[in-house]
Amino acid sequence: MLIHALGKRVGLSRDTLRFYEKLGLIEAQRAENGYRHYSEQMVFRLELIQLAKSLGFQLSEISDLIKILAIQEQLSAEQLQECLKGKLVEVEEKLQQLHTLKGLLEGMLQQQLCPIELNCMQNLDIKKESR
Repeated sequence: MLIHALGKRVGLSRDTLRFYEKLGLIEAQRAENGYRHYSEQMVFRLELIQLAKSLGFQLSEISDLIKILAIQEQLSAEQLQECLKGKLVEVEEKLQQLHTLKGLLEGMLQQQLCPIELNCMQNLDIKKESR
């Protein structure tokens, strides 16, 4: 199928598909006229990419999974579980960082402190003194 039909089928723009192709996430066969032709396998691969992205995987991580798939044709249950466990650890770390940041912001709001405002006030005082 042509790039337009593929994009319509999976809900992605032609630019996104070309970008994914440039990264090696998907492949196309080139016709003599230069048109890209995509197989049904690329539909499956794009659905996998979209699912992985929705689970928080970055394109570089997805690329690694696709390389494994190219060699093995499918991920083993152990490989999939290992990927998911790794992503879960990453998400938990980010949640902890966000929780810490939330606490800092709440503390600053409770004390009515704003470093930007304090900095602005100091700058105003300096300008008043220089007059």
